[in-house]
Amino acid sequence: MRPHEDVINTIWKLSKSPEKYSEALKNLTSDLIDGLNQKNRLLEDPLKETRNRKIHLYEDEIKAKLLGKIILITGEGCIGSLLVKKLLKFGCCKRIIIVDSSGVCKSEDFEVKRYSLDIRDCKILRSIFQKEMPNIVFHTAGQRNPGLAEKEIRRTITTNIFGSQNIISFCQEFGVEQCVFSSTGKASRYFTNEVYAGSKKFAEWLFYLAAKQGKTTYSMVRFTHILDNSLMEQELQKSIDEDKPVGVHSPGRYVTAQTAEEAVFLMLNSLVFSQKDELRFLIVRNLGWPTESLEVALWKIKESKKKLPLYFKGKPQGYTEPFFRGQLDWSDPMDMNFLINALETPSKFIDASGDIIISALTPVREELVESKLNFLISNIDLSEDNLKSVLTECIKEIAKVSFIDADPLRILQILKWGIDRKYMEVENISLIDYSPLIGMLTQALVGKPNFEEIMKNHVSASEFSQMIATLKNSESFLTV
Repeated sequence: MRPHEDVINTIWKLSKSPEKYSEALKNLTSDLIDGLNQKNRLLEDPLKETRNRKIHLYEDEIKAKLLGKIILITGEGCIGSLLVKKLLKFGCCKRIIIVDSSGVCKSEDFEVKRYSLDIRDCKILRSIFQKEMPNIVFHTAGQRNPGLAEKEIRRTITTNIFGSQNIISFCQEFGVEQCVFSSTGKASRYFTNEVYAGSKKFAEWLFYLAAKQGKTTYSMVRFTHILDNSLMEQELQKSIDEDKPVGVHSPGRYVTAQTAEEAVFLMLNSLVFSQKDELRFLIVRNLGWPTESLEVALWKIKESKKKLPLYFKGKPQGYTEPFFRGQLDWSDPMDMNFLINALETPSKFIDASGDIIISALTPVREELVESKLNFLISNIDLSEDNLKSVLTECIKEIAKVSFIDADPLRILQILKWGIDRKYMEVENISLIDYSPLIGMLTQALVGKPNFEEIMKNHVSASEFSQMIATLKNSESFLTV
């Protein structure tokens, strides 16, 4: 039996032509499964713990918030439809309204009023708010596929950003009491050039502004990989059902996951933990160890009892950004979470059950976000590629200023964690992979009048020398 890594390397070499090398890949896949079994892995579903995990629901407090209220939900997908079922089970809402673009009824009940509508249709959406006068809005509608977002850039921006702004505008115009927005853990990145993550990050900033400026109380949840609606698992299962080669992006790719029930519980709990004039967000606290997508694929092949070839298809667009180590707060390694960044952790607290992290979004300059929103609107008719560049530039400008406004000691910590030489050597990562993020962090720090004092008091001479040496090895930090 060949060693684990040897098998993986051979699969990589044959993955350029999975159909041509199908028989060889079948044998290699079987070798890999057998090898992992001998190491007592693949004995059970790698995601079993996640599927069985539960978080607390503050049911009495939530019912008090919902009692006699008119509820409007945008999107009747996986989360929206489960949210409807939970609200109906509570039995305390006056009326439930769903706005969904598909026109397909995804629930079996007849107690819900439905409108077939795209949230980008400002005129009709306004008429629905005016007619129904909702008290509480759950905004789950959006373009959620990172790969598709890179192809349908205009649709993604107009849906996730402009559509969200429509919801905000009508919440404020028609006196909605509370609005809950479903975001993504990808939006916790300080900076991104991926369309899906960028569009959701920009939407978060819009809700931050709304919380500061409007009478409606806004809150937010960040989801990670939802198992009940997993694109990864859907693709894997489709290949297995059709007896086709099973594709995985690459070895060493890990996912953190949660269930749709956890997502719905977070949205409902956010009604209780929301705060006037502040955009708070909720995430699952104990996500468990990340699971390798390769292991998920091998488990599914093993359970199918079919001899199928596994191959590596590479990272598609929308999934290419490398993990930045400074994303996480390493001052407390035992309580890190991939859905909250190091700028947000100082304001976090844990709920009484211990299941949920609540934190506040990092401040941004309101006038700058408004200016960039108008800039996006005025450039929406550009070509898809140029439109992506405009979105990336808008995110960069807002992020750059938020770094300047942040605590300089925190920026120093993020920079030190992010360019750790040992980590980059192990992961085979170059500073160029983080451009222009390193540039924004560096210039925000160097521009501080008390820069030398910060460095003297919080970084040792050897750490400082290592940071400078690392930065000098690349010009990427100058690119902003």
